[in-house]
Amino acid sequence: GEPYAHPQSDPLDYYQRTYSHMHRRDLPLIGEQAGADTLSLWPWPTKGQSDRSEFFDEMRKTGICKMIPTFNLAKYYADMLRMGEKKPRTDPSSAFAVDFTRF
Repeated sequence: GEPYAHPQSDPLDYYQRTYSHMHRRDLPLIGEQAGADTLSLWPWPTKGQSDRSEFFDEMRKTGICKMIPTFNLAKYYADMLRMGEKKPRTDPSSAFAVDFTRF
């Protein structure tokens, strides 16, 4: 099956070499065959620095020149359930607020 972003996974992996074989397989189908020029990317990394140049190069090669990053809320709801809380923390120092600001 295709990778599904687990709430605890590291989103940086999805745009690096780990999944480059899928990028080479799928981006031509999206850009060249379907004629799309925009990708909605989920989840978009909010922590750390990474080299996503290979992913962006693959996008360009297939005619995809725009992207829409998305903010993944599942992680914060998973944390909420794991901690037995009724709603996610959203105060300015919470992981949610900090990550959303980085986004």
